[in-house]
Amino acid sequence: MPIDEAESILYGMQGFLSTGNSVVPTRGFAHFASGMTISAAPSTRGLVEAVEIWRPEPGADDVVTCLGVDIFTTAADDLIELFRQRTPVEIEDGGGSMIAPDLVVGLWRPFVPDSPGDDDGRYFHSILIAAPGYYSTPGDS
Repeated sequence: MPIDEAESILYGMQGFLSTGNSVVPTRGFAHFASGMTISAAPSTRGLVEAVEIWRPEPGADDVVTCLGVDIFTTAADDLIELFRQRTPVEIEDGGGSMIAPDLVVGLWRPFVPDSPGDDDGRYFHSILIAAPGYYSTPGDS
């Protein structure tokens, strides 16, 4: 989809607030009243090649689901296991990132919990869904 079309959809969504800060709007970004941010990243051809969604504030009405579960209220370890049951996954940054290359989905959190009872880092903070080849490096087939 062309980035202009994606931006029109984002800006028409319920709770849309802005495209960035008040001085410098950011292409493809949409900030929402719930605290959620959605970014549609354009390719060099002007088509959306990836969409990243950052979690809304806890308790917000916005819900983001993948594989039938709420990505931002399901524990990261449970999400990793859910993805592993369906597709190969790669864990990076000591558990801070999970990539499902066959689905072209990535999950990210800024840190992992220090202990089992530590709630900090227990949930992912963003999900990225991209076009095939997004995670490939030059020279990959």
